[in-house]
Amino acid sequence: AFITDNAWIATSECMQVYGGHGYIAEWGMEQYVRDARINMIYEGTNTIQSLDLLGRKVLMDNGVKLKKFGAKVQAFIEENGTDEALSE
Repeated sequence: AFITDNAWIATSECMQVYGGHGYIAEWGMEQYVRDARINMIYEGTNTIQSLDLLGRKVLMDNGVKLKKFGAKVQAFIEENGTDEALSE
């Protein structure tokens, strides 16, 4: 989803560079924009895919794996929370 969402944003911005000519098939930019948009819909929309990931795969085991990951994040924060190099 990250890649397809950003491809849509990038191609839409690129089409704006062409102004009104971005919509003309002669330049080909409109095809890239259409392709980027359809990539967000293949195999279900990005939103549906993210809900499936969370609902069926992450929480499949009542969140055991998610809790383990959270514990690792918490341990990292406790260990490195005062490190100036990581403050940003």
